[in-house]
Amino acid sequence: MSTDPVLRAEAARMLVEEGLAATGSADAVDGVAVVAVVGTVGSGSGEPLPDEQRLALHIAVDHARRRLAPTHALSLTRPDHALLLSIRPDAGDEEAARGAEEMADVLCQRLRAELHSDPTAVCRVGVGRVHRRLTEAAASYAEARQAAEVAWATGSGEAVTTHARLGVYALLAKLSPAERAESMHPGVRGLLQPHSGLPELAETLGTYLDEAGDARRAAARLHIHRSTLYNRLRRAEELTGLSLSRGDDRLIAHLSLKIAQLRDPP
Repeated sequence: MSTDPVLRAEAARMLVEEGLAATGSADAVDGVAVVAVVGTVGSGSGEPLPDEQRLALHIAVDHARRRLAPTHALSLTRPDHALLLSIRPDAGDEEAARGAEEMADVLCQRLRAELHSDPTAVCRVGVGRVHRRLTEAAASYAEARQAAEVAWATGSGEAVTTHARLGVYALLAKLSPAERAESMHPGVRGLLQPHSGLPELAETLGTYLDEAGDARRAAARLHIHRSTLYNRLRRAEELTGLSLSRGDDRLIAHLSLKIAQLRDPP
């Protein structure tokens, strides 16, 4: 998982030579569909997990790992999360991706079972993209962690989140918190201030943009009359200085609201 390509290459070679990782048909490192699955519990804040939760996570990951042959899966439990690496020799990308998602579902189900006595525990599992070299496992690992972190930050109700389906969040999550803050439109930031008294305007604007400007669908989602929707949107335009009749302004508003959802968890 190192950021150093030389260390990654050496680690891959040692795993193959010691019979700990399966190989593809091409050579010792190529021809392998590698997918990383990352699971965690709690708030997603990166703080070390309590011993009970960390043990539950270790048990869940080990349970999921045992669904594959010993050389087809590697696992590692870290202070705040656990990693499960799926290695599928000669598998196609779609097959490998499906297998990783199934493994993620199994991991999450077992983790919930282990934590049944803790009603406050919430698990999030991220799945990286498929890569074709064992030395690229670190890339899938980073993607899986990002998927889990986005799920925490956005309050996603999904227990399993794949990097392939992150959409614009995959791009925005690469920015640092400072860069995200600087990228937000100041008018939209004003709508989101805790004491602004304007949260319903931000919610209305976000729902309208998520529905691609379809007023009927947006009003239905918000359970309000369309005239109320239009009044709120006009008010949001006045306060932000943006015009929803201009494509660039819509994009700026939408991206600003998406960035706001990626604020660091409490």
